[in-house]
Amino acid sequence: MQNYLPPSAAQPESFKFSNNRPNDPLIKDPFCTASFYGDGFVQLKTAGSSSKNSLHVRFRTSCADGLLFLAAGETDYLWVVLQAGLIQAQIDLGSGERTLLSEKTTLLNDLTWHSIELQHHDHNVTLTVDRSSKSSLMMPSPDVELSGWELYVGGLENSDKLYLFSDISYVGFRGCLDEVLFNEYNLLSSFRSYSGYKTVHEVSLGCSSQFSASVNDSISFFSSKAYVSLPTWEVPQEGEFECEFYSSAENGLLLYSSAGKGDYVALEIRHKHLVAFVRVDGSKTVVSSIAIVSEENWHSVRLYVTPWALQLNFDYEILNTSFPVKSRAVQMNGPLFLGGVNTKTIAEVHRNGLLFSLSKYDSGGSFKGCLRNIRVNGQDMGLPNALVTKDVSIGCEPVTHVNHIPMANPNNFQPESPQFDKTQTFVLLKDLEVPEGGRAPIGSKHIRLNLEFHKLGIQQSQVMFRIEEQPVHGQLILDVYSDQKENTFSVLDLYQGRVMYVHGGSEDPQDYFMFSVFTTSINKGVHGYLKGNHLYRFNIIVTPINDAPELSLPEGNHFILLENSKRCLSVDMLRATDPDSNYTELVFSLLGDQFADFLELADNPGKPVTSFSHMDLEQGKVTFVHKGIKNSSIAIRVSDEKK
Repeated sequence: MQNYLPPSAAQPESFKFSNNRPNDPLIKDPFCTASFYGDGFVQLKTAGSSSKNSLHVRFRTSCADGLLFLAAGETDYLWVVLQAGLIQAQIDLGSGERTLLSEKTTLLNDLTWHSIELQHHDHNVTLTVDRSSKSSLMMPSPDVELSGWELYVGGLENSDKLYLFSDISYVGFRGCLDEVLFNEYNLLSSFRSYSGYKTVHEVSLGCSSQFSASVNDSISFFSSKAYVSLPTWEVPQEGEFECEFYSSAENGLLLYSSAGKGDYVALEIRHKHLVAFVRVDGSKTVVSSIAIVSEENWHSVRLYVTPWALQLNFDYEILNTSFPVKSRAVQMNGPLFLGGVNTKTIAEVHRNGLLFSLSKYDSGGSFKGCLRNIRVNGQDMGLPNALVTKDVSIGCEPVTHVNHIPMANPNNFQPESPQFDKTQTFVLLKDLEVPEGGRAPIGSKHIRLNLEFHKLGIQQSQVMFRIEEQPVHGQLILDVYSDQKENTFSVLDLYQGRVMYVHGGSEDPQDYFMFSVFTTSINKGVHGYLKGNHLYRFNIIVTPINDAPELSLPEGNHFILLENSKRCLSVDMLRATDPDSNYTELVFSLLGDQFADFLELADNPGKPVTSFSHMDLEQGKVTFVHKGIKNSSIAIRVSDEKK
């Protein structure tokens, strides 16, 4: 944070704050904080024009590039992106484009919260970052209005707006956004789509902990559509991929990398065997493990590709095969997919003969399980390197094995007692318990129907649940048939564990969603309760955890003071929030060694301190003392003495 000083002959000195919170869960105000995973976006279609516009964005990310905001008209536009860790804004009102950049001295992809203010008034445009770094410009005459708005937050719906980014390489935002205000309208006030007006895609409540993961963190894949995409796998002459994995299914795609024109490299689990595929210049080579993939053990795999041969190491098994003729080096031209692929790539994967076991219910074909110790060409890789993620989380939880049975036993869903009143107990519900920020499956023990399926002549796949009102503090993941109607799942889906609730990390102890029940059966004799005319509420109990306090720097991480002077720190410089603790319990600690410069308390001036309370800060007792070092910095973290 940088403040303006009165004129003085003394040489101003700069000082830098940093907040060190490696285990921070990144949770802040889930009502307005959202996670974007690299391909997510919020789109709003509006109409209007104004010569006076304002934009406020608050973001947190470790990625150097990503779209934060776009307002696009037929000819006018305004976009704000993170480019190489800096903020870049470009605006064209019809008389020519102009570009603003933030200061190059501070990179903003440091996983701390940063704020952006952009003000447009007639010909004047001003960009302010973290309330201190300012840049401005004058727009060319005669146009002064930004008109015909179509607004995007975090990413684009399709490629029809890419021409606006001719000066940069467009990348979707990956990280957390909140307080996205355009002309005082909160663009993140709701995460529900409205036909013809608002579209929300791959955005979740809260700030996901996966954005603070390290390459050492394992990755859990929990749906058939899950995947992680990494940057293009460079294979100039040879390529090497290594990882350890734990699988909870007999089949699934572990790795896929396209080389164009039908060429590719892939790893797939088929009937519990690990199979490697390489197709170069139209010639496909396949090698399969002899040993099976156990659902109870971790396995190691190494895939080594050269223009001459393919080698697959699976645990202690080493398999070598040579290509029929010397091939050219495989030139990958797309992302390296782990655990699965995105919807745009599934058709390509099918054409290449992969995902052969894809059934009606395995709509994505993704690997289900965990990956860890990922290395690409000898370099450690993981979530910090991800371009896009879907349905993944940090850590490997115990896997509940679900048997995929074509037809559930109707007796499982019959009344427990003949005395049940069907008008009162048609739907039998049991609350779901989920840890704060965690996930849990919703199964047949949570939602049961008081129906005798065999007497009605209908199957469990024909009795459907429609989500009429989504959860407030989390989201439902429906791992169901892709042709199934949106926001619906069946009794069979419940029995097979294909419905999951993921909590957004808020402090609220409860959540819920509303649903109705209907049937796709053409049997005219079905019960009246299966016509979707009744609403039911499913309750979710959230088990609280003690989150680590969050430290933010509202005025930025720089400030200036006079040489050999003192400056009082305030809550406007260091802001600590902790929904689990009273602010009186918060303690700030200095990390690392102190040199000439130090902090002191008003109660004991001249004596350096390594910690101070929130009360000390609030009462103005904490002072930074400068002793001659021109540029210095300190690392500070906050705790509640529990975390």
